[in-house]
Amino acid sequence: LIRCSKKEINSYCSEHSIPYATDKTNFENIYTRNIIRNEIVPIIEKINPSFNDAVARLTISAALDDTYLENLAEAELERGSLSLRYLNSLPDSLLNRFIRRYFFVNSPKIVLTNKQTNDIIYLIKNSDTSKKTVIEGVEIRRGYASLIVSESSSGVVPGFSQELEL
Repeated sequence: LIRCSKKEINSYCSEHSIPYATDKTNFENIYTRNIIRNEIVPIIEKINPSFNDAVARLTISAALDDTYLENLAEAELERGSLSLRYLNSLPDSLLNRFIRRYFFVNSPKIVLTNKQTNDIIYLIKNSDTSKKTVIEGVEIRRGYASLIVSESSSGVVPGFSQELEL
């Protein structure tokens, strides 16, 4: 529906006898999204009448790029390496997805936030072997040659390797 205007949606609903409801809070500027929708977007549309089309094109392009990068991350994950040399060789956008996918596959109870993902990337790229982060009972630290993932109380988390070598 991102490519459809509100007018097109209303027309479609009318033509097909589909009930259309409007939440009255949509017109109240009590939420940031409503301020953007009610005040900022109309100003941008005055400056650039094709703004909505440009946003729709960008959204489609970003979705295609995201799908491609997610598929690459999945393929990289199958290689199964947590070596620092390997992880540091990945472009940032792929490393981010690799880390998130690794935890999704190996510990579905952990859904990494953006900050947690960035903390892990910091360990990979910038820290020494004394640095670590703990997420929901799982300790992630930088070893000499690889990222090490284990229970924070020292045992190995099921599904994780203690240390994957080069």
